[in-house]
Amino acid sequence: MQLGARIGLVSDSALHLFAMQALVRDSGHQVVNASAPGRLNAAQLQRAGADAWVVSLCESAGADELLSLLWEAAVPVLIDEALGSSAADPVFERWCRGLGSKLRATLGRGAGLASPPADNPLLAAAQRASQRGQVASDVWVLGASLGGPEAVRAFLAGIPAGFPVSFVYAQHIDATCVALLSRVMARNCALSVIELGQDSVLCRAQLGVVPVERELEFLPLGRVRVGSGSWPGRYAPTIDAVVAGIAGLFGERAGAIIFSGMGDDGAEGCAAMRRRGGAVWTQSCDSCVCAAMPEAVLGRGGANYSDTPAGLARALVERYR
Repeated sequence: MQLGARIGLVSDSALHLFAMQALVRDSGHQVVNASAPGRLNAAQLQRAGADAWVVSLCESAGADELLSLLWEAAVPVLIDEALGSSAADPVFERWCRGLGSKLRATLGRGAGLASPPADNPLLAAAQRASQRGQVASDVWVLGASLGGPEAVRAFLAGIPAGFPVSFVYAQHIDATCVALLSRVMARNCALSVIELGQDSVLCRAQLGVVPVERELEFLPLGRVRVGSGSWPGRYAPTIDAVVAGIAGLFGERAGAIIFSGMGDDGAEGCAAMRRRGGAVWTQSCDSCVCAAMPEAVLGRGGANYSDTPAGLARALVERYR
């Protein structure tokens, strides 16, 4: 197997799928597809262009159809039984070690090899969150600028406690106001509100506020790392970078909602989100203080849905009902 191989992953467990992504990337290889069995079809298989596929299933239902589809691709398929139901389960830890050994034996070591998962503090943080059953499998980015805080606050008012999504909130704002923004949002929503930083983990029923001064990197297993520099481009935080980063990790289990704002930040990231199969929604232009950002998204390829902030919340709640 060549170094830096393109690997496709399939699992019916979000926990195991995220762990597989971490194992492959920590071995220096590239994940080109990560999906549940029922979400993989022939078109996605061809589009992924994987050099190999790794399959790990908790349930055997539908396995025959899945494997027939993968074997038609005429590339190696590594099959492993998913074991353990939480990161705290010793069986899950042994499964991680065993699958890691199989991957190294099958794939070799790619470029950019990172520290083994057992010694990786970011992965350890994600495992602690997973132990509490909170690591998110679905992540939506909320992007906003002028008029955004009011719109996002109205949206969050319609999101119930325990909602099975992690929200990543990127708001153009002065760096000195981030803490105040977090406090205001916490008073007006039923979600846990945190300021994202080093070793943060994207969890269910959580609103993570993106920092202004330093760029964030989004990693497998919902891990977050602070980058070495400032945000690229004219805006901070850069909504394009946040949306593209989440789209690259979560694919069709991700989404972006662009609210009121000046400029065109978010349009390019939403194009990347669409290419990855994720959803793109916008606040309706007539309900915005400034409609430039939603209009830029609509002009760059459109949106799956547009509505008022309250309407967007109702639609999202219905989507996950």
